[in-house]
Amino acid sequence: MMTLYLLFEALKAHRFSLATPVTISRHAAAQLKVNLNLRPGMTMSVETAIKAIVVKSANDVAVAIAEAVGGTEGHFAQLMTAKARALGMRNTFYHNASGLPDALQVTTADDLALLARRLAYDFPQYYPYFATPSFGYHGMTYYTHDNLLYRFKGTDGIKTGYTNASGFNLVSSVVRDGAHVIGVVMGGNTARQRDDEMVRLLASTFGRVHANPSLLEHGVIPWKSPAAETMSQPATPALPGPPAPVITLDAPTLSPLLAKSGEIDEDMAESYVGDASLTSEPPNCVPKRAVRRV
Repeated sequence: MMTLYLLFEALKAHRFSLATPVTISRHAAAQLKVNLNLRPGMTMSVETAIKAIVVKSANDVAVAIAEAVGGTEGHFAQLMTAKARALGMRNTFYHNASGLPDALQVTTADDLALLARRLAYDFPQYYPYFATPSFGYHGMTYYTHDNLLYRFKGTDGIKTGYTNASGFNLVSSVVRDGAHVIGVVMGGNTARQRDDEMVRLLASTFGRVHANPSLLEHGVIPWKSPAAETMSQPATPALPGPPAPVITLDAPTLSPLLAKSGEIDEDMAESYVGDASLTSEPPNCVPKRAVRRV
């Protein structure tokens, strides 16, 4: 999410366009899965790179963007942390552009909710990319892991995430009748458990809003306007009304199955339906397809 925030800033400053080619370095190509198996010297457009990060969480593409914007991934990580402080994210520290496990890289549900809101309101012309259901590259089609786009009415993004250390994570943005809510679930044992908890939290919140509409500001949502959805020229909108309420969840203990395994990439982890209480590898996994309260 922060990698894309800095890229959107660069687009807004006209340092890049959506058609600008991004070159894959040897360092970027060497990133662990999830990736697009890119080779050094290959290029892709900035627009394709955005989709690859949103849909695929492609680590090689994230590093390529970091190098394009910041010169090196290390310098880009410094820019990410500096931007986090500027946005008010006080408990987030970045050390890489991809989100791969790193003892020096930490964040919180509160900070991710703040970042999600800023992505939406600072860049309404680019924010619709976070609802991308799939994208094609070199003859392959890649599908989103964000099941809330299909499961919960009004969801318009934004991002899933998984590592063994963190578990299954999800930041969701939902707009209904001009009311905007952001939810964050971190540390799920399975993708299904994570999604179910997000649906429960969001449904509960909108139930309260339905009973008492004054709980939330209702108004025009900038990225829902026709101008924003064309993702054309940058604009700098004012933040409307009070911040969207944050719904976050304490992280449960990571599934023993995943905790004792070697690092599992996000594609593999998201591709199986499992019980949240798994204690050993299930014999017949079925592929789906190839914090605290505030």
